[in-house]
Amino acid sequence: MHLHQNGIVYRDLKPDNILMDERGKTRISDLGLACKVTPDLVGTYGTRGYWAPEMLMKDGKGHRIRYTQAVDWFSFGCVVYEMIIGTLPSSPLSLPPALPPSLPGA
Repeated sequence: MHLHQNGIVYRDLKPDNILMDERGKTRISDLGLACKVTPDLVGTYGTRGYWAPEMLMKDGKGHRIRYTQAVDWFSFGCVVYEMIIGTLPSSPLSLPPALPPSLPGA
């Protein structure tokens, strides 16, 4: 990702922010929450459901934990999951249905 190579974290990767042209080439839009990775980068930004766990974590004193561009890769995984399954990984609707109990003699 070009942004990551330049020390930028996007923080709002979701299907609504992915644009595709008629040839299938994609671009991301809405860079309003993108920022430079700094030693004090903390906080929850972006869209709930695509947040990486690091964005929500706090240390023993209740202070938010610093994060890096890794949060974008978590969001990317959520997008891929949503494209395949149809819901976000954290959605109750995305859980696989319970398997039926095995039948005796089966």
